Amino acid sequence: MTKNNFFKSPLLRYFRELSIVILGVAVTFAGSAWFTSRNTDKQLKYYFNAIKMEMEANLQQVETLSLFLEYSTDFADYLNRTPVNQLNPDSISKWDWDDVHKWTVTGTTWNTPLLMNDAFETFKSSGMMSYSKTPELLLQIQVCYTNQHLFENSIGSYMQEKYNKGFIGKFSIKALSNPDNKPYLLLMSNKGLIESKWSTSKHTAESIKACIASIEKSRYALSSKNS
Repeated sequence: MTKNNFFKSPLLRYFRELSIVILGVAVTFAGSAWFTSRNTDKQLKYYFNAIKMEMEANLQQVETLSLFLEYSTDFADYLNRTPVNQLNPDSISKWDWDDVHKWTVTGTTWNTPLLMNDAFETFKSSGMMSYSKTPELLLQIQVCYTNQHLFENSIGSYMQEKYNKGFIGKFSIKALSNPDNKPYLLLMSNKGLIESKWSTSKHTAESIKACIASIEKSRYALSSKNS
């Protein structure tokens, strides 16, 4: 076959048409992969942003409770160094948070943190975790939620014990002198126990803050124009 005949042959036309089809398919798949990748990243951004918002809400609870435990530690120290018959009405009044805060030291109500994990559980069940290109961040988030769960159980058991021991009467020197309130006062004066709960709350808060910061620095941070 001569050179001119080859360029005019049906075989060459076939290869040309085949190459055009292959190129078209390749472009289509490349475009589809690009679109899929962009769509996947967009979904991941919203999942990570939902987790960040959930953690911010949990952090508010943990920090409020940490403040309560700080006050409770000071109160335990006050009870340990001051005989009941020498307690000052003005001094003990500040420990009754009933009218100021939802966290109460009086035991008349039982409050325990209700930390959320809905966003994280939804992310896990979505099947999208495997598409994330930040395994270190995923591990940090998992550990953070585990810490929150342990903190919730720890503080919940403490609050439940306070509730079970109860407190009879209005929070006052007279009530503190009531022998029926001795089990409650023994718990409230256990500075070592309360300090350990306070330390746990601070550790949990720091863990949440670090996780939020990592999400904000990651490739999946949701910019203001996308939110």
